Amino acid sequence: MSSASLVVAISIGSALIALWVFARHPRLAPVRPTVRMVHLVAALAVAQFVAPAAMAFVIHGSNALGPSLFALFFIFVPSQLYAYLSGIWVLALLRNALIAR
Repeated sequence: MSSASLVVAISIGSALIALWVFARHPRLAPVRPTVRMVHLVAALAVAQFVAPAAMAFVIHGSNALGPSLFALFFIFVPSQLYAYLSGIWVLALLRNALIAR
């Protein structure tokens, strides 16, 4: 498995876990629409800026498997999961706004 296909598989897995969390625990979603949007912006900022810098710091040019797995499962996966979950919250907000209309 190439590294690109691993990233795609991990991203799809994170999206599925986010869908499961949304369906299983709907009360975790923020109630106010503004808070949902703030979560989305924060999640995208974390995924775009914080996670890559943190992964580079953890891996730090090493070819060892341990730091790479740590960065993958403890930095990349949570940042993707948060981004997908907050995106689902905003999509649910938009869906509810269209239904109420």
